[in-house]
Amino acid sequence: MRMEISEKEQYFRLISRRFLSLRGAPFFLSSKELDQIENWLQTGIPLRVVLEGIQFAYEDFRKKPVRRGRKLHLGFCDARVFKSFKQYKDRKVGLKQKVDNEDDKKETVKIEAEAFLGKMPEDVAYLKAVYFEAVKELSRETFNEDNLEHNDEKIEVLLLMNAPQEEKDKAEEYARRELKILDAGELGRVINLKIIKSMRDKYKIPYVSLYYY
Repeated sequence: MRMEISEKEQYFRLISRRFLSLRGAPFFLSSKELDQIENWLQTGIPLRVVLEGIQFAYEDFRKKPVRRGRKLHLGFCDARVFKSFKQYKDRKVGLKQKVDNEDDKKETVKIEAEAFLGKMPEDVAYLKAVYFEAVKELSRETFNEDNLEHNDEKIEVLLLMNAPQEEKDKAEEYARRELKILDAGELGRVINLKIIKSMRDKYKIPYVSLYYY
């Protein structure tokens, strides 16, 4: 499966972001997990199918008995991803299975974005313009998914820029004490992920890209 570098980077980035948003700590992928994504890529599994499989795997994982220290890993998602891939291929050849309805997904995202605009906390009012952009895009008969992904990126940049110092301090303390990360580059990346996740959870900030639904 041949892909341009930018497409490959997006494949890795979106899978990583979605998986880490579900798993939480540790907020980075191991080399084995990166190899897992590479395997899905080389197998030709579409991004949407991988994200669907990861979501199903996460739901399966949550139903298992709680065991101290148990963490979700991408390897656990492999079987579910390939099951989703088989269903995807079956749909492609015309078997009578439920087809994902893009219009329903778009409407779901639009409803959530509009609801968030209607009850947006004053603390994150700086997100209004981006959500107006997203709702406008989602209202088009033919919308641009790249624009929605760009909106999500802008949301994360704004969250990092405007996060209270308390959130930044908590994220850094967590990365240093709990994860014991020393590498400066990796430390900064993990802190940013922790801040974004914390802010999204605190204010119930929805995604506007269909990749997350």
